[in-house]
Amino acid sequence: MRTIDINCDLGESYGRSMAMAETGIYPWISSCNIACGFHSGDPLSIEDAFLRTQAHHVAAGAHPSFPDLMGFGRTMMTMSVRELGACLRYQIAAAAGIAASLGTALTHVKPHGALYHLLWTDDDSARLFVDVVGQFDGHLRIYGPPDSAVFEACRAAGLPYRAEAFADRQYEDDLTLRPRSHPNAVLDTEAAVAQALELACRGRVKTASGTWVPLQADTLCIHGDQPGAEQLVKRMQSPPAITRHDH
Repeated sequence: MRTIDINCDLGESYGRSMAMAETGIYPWISSCNIACGFHSGDPLSIEDAFLRTQAHHVAAGAHPSFPDLMGFGRTMMTMSVRELGACLRYQIAAAAGIAASLGTALTHVKPHGALYHLLWTDDDSARLFVDVVGQFDGHLRIYGPPDSAVFEACRAAGLPYRAEAFADRQYEDDLTLRPRSHPNAVLDTEAAVAQALELACRGRVKTASGTWVPLQADTLCIHGDQPGAEQLVKRMQSPPAITRHDH
């Protein structure tokens, strides 16, 4: 049996009725990344997400993005260094402030969507992201791709890092994620469960071309906005070849 951190992107809704759909996911994960309002989330859904992390002993992280509500944070945007830095500080501070007011605290920060992909390869943006997180709280872990620009920036700055792999996304041979515009970019439940087992237990992934490629990860991600996310996190742990890591 392999114990590994299982994280999920949550709080990506507007209002209590939509946020309630995420409720069943929390008992099955060990950390989550809460939308900060720039790609999704409103004050009520963000607060509800933090309250649920407390109830289920789930580590809570901020999930900042480009200011892209229309595109759900998946539109690549060109921003000045100062503007991007201000956007990141605003989102992290908002999440941390809500958490503190509820008697809890952030444990990590994970970029969302197009910002995540930018930090995969762009050295300058990765250093900026790491600088902003470090200036806010040097103890916060950063979640991101292994062997990426943001990983190297974290290592250089001495910030803690958690290398992430995706259970529910198809990989290309270079270990980038298959674009969502391509067929089978998002895996169905059966394929995602199989991929999670390979990643957690064998440290490898079968890419879109059918090639097995080594991929070592500290945490497995499930997208909370994907239909069937609750079923997926349950199936990943039954039978218990994988169990969630308790913080």
